[in-house]
Amino acid sequence: MDIIEDHKYKIYGAIDSTLFLTIAYLYYKYASKEKDIILNDNNNIKHIINKQNETDRLIKTLLVKLTKFMKYNKLNNDTLLLDRLNKSSLFNKDYQTMQIAMDSINYNIVKDPLNPNKVTYLFTNNDGQGIKGLGMGPINNVIGFRLVNAIIPNTPYTINKNNNMFVYKINTDTFNVNLDKGNYNPETFVDYLNNIPEFNCNLHICFDITTLKYTISSKQKFAIQWEYNDTTINLSRYMGWNPTNTKDICKQTSNKVIDKSTPYIDLIINQIPRIACIDNLCGKHIISRIPLDVDIDENKYYEPLYNHKKQNYFLPISLDRLDIILEEPVYNTIYDSQHLNNSFVFELTIIKNTKNVGLFN
Repeated sequence: MDIIEDHKYKIYGAIDSTLFLTIAYLYYKYASKEKDIILNDNNNIKHIINKQNETDRLIKTLLVKLTKFMKYNKLNNDTLLLDRLNKSSLFNKDYQTMQIAMDSINYNIVKDPLNPNKVTYLFTNNDGQGIKGLGMGPINNVIGFRLVNAIIPNTPYTINKNNNMFVYKINTDTFNVNLDKGNYNPETFVDYLNNIPEFNCNLHICFDITTLKYTISSKQKFAIQWEYNDTTINLSRYMGWNPTNTKDICKQTSNKVIDKSTPYIDLIINQIPRIACIDNLCGKHIISRIPLDVDIDENKYYEPLYNHKKQNYFLPISLDRLDIILEEPVYNTIYDSQHLNNSFVFELTIIKNTKNVGLFN
């Protein structure tokens, strides 16, 4: 019926055109010929009047029938056609959309209160583990899901729990340097490292403001253990090194310029079928890739471009929860926003009239 609603004015225009052509044809067939008869034979006036009355009757009958066709539904003469179109387009759709706003500031529905970027939203009352839910009950017959908008903070800390460890090795001895979380620029980071006993007992670091690279030196050969764990791998990107262990040498300079930024984060919800997600090599169910193109300590408001013709739908599912994960682009690391909160608005497409859909019994 949406198709009829979209093209109803074209349909009415076609009916009007058909009506005009029919009347013109009848007029040409009967009325115009009768005028010729009047001119040529004045003795047939009575016959002409009768034929003209018959033509008028036919035209009136045609007008009445066309009017009824436009006004009434053929299947039910008690229902107005326009009224049926309006009801179908507004109240009796086979599907509907609904929008849900979710934010991590509500700790009653946060599964991991230590990390607001790994959140569980329950649509039921609880999950049996003490987590309160929204109380709205499961959402059934969901066939579409998309992000409407998001508000994400650009983390103010350059050193956080994802990259706060530096490990190096001299001979057979391994030294672990735990870094304090905070917002460092290259100069303050150099000063900080050169004053940590675990670091300055063997190493010295400097920063070249021209090349934007770090250089670490020592009186004896050392090797940086970037592959020690995920935390050291993440620190290698921040300090400009490739994420592989270095050779034993006395002086080492970073391979590339430092990278303090988090260019984007991936919004992942595993309950949503992959056909409605962004496909990737890691098999993640990525709903959207959100760029963090704002200054540090600012909120990014993101509203993805939407084209309803390109939205992918899936077989009906039921949702009783959404597990939302925000990941950094490096090694599937959970984004650390230092407990700053985020917000999302999602749109769900739901089958409403299951009787008209062949997928249902």
